[in-house]
Amino acid sequence: MTHTVFIPSWRPVTLNDLISIHWRVKHRRKAVDADLVSYYTRDVPAATGKRRVSLEIVMGPRMRVCDCDAFWKGLLDSLVLCKRL
Repeated sequence: MTHTVFIPSWRPVTLNDLISIHWRVKHRRKAVDADLVSYYTRDVPAATGKRRVSLEIVMGPRMRVCDCDAFWKGLLDSLVLCKRL
């Protein structure tokens, strides 16, 4: 079974954003991402085993392009927190 989730205008927190900041700020940023992912994946059943995840991020005309794996940490942490991965 395949589930497609579209989150408009969302940019997951990158690993570089989480390095060298206060632990409380880091926790807050990760919690905001987890709440958003939880809301948009509310129709996806909770994971009982391994799942395959793919990520597509569409950048706007003036957005800076990051490393291809920069967004994975925030996304995967959010999916684990809301029990979708």
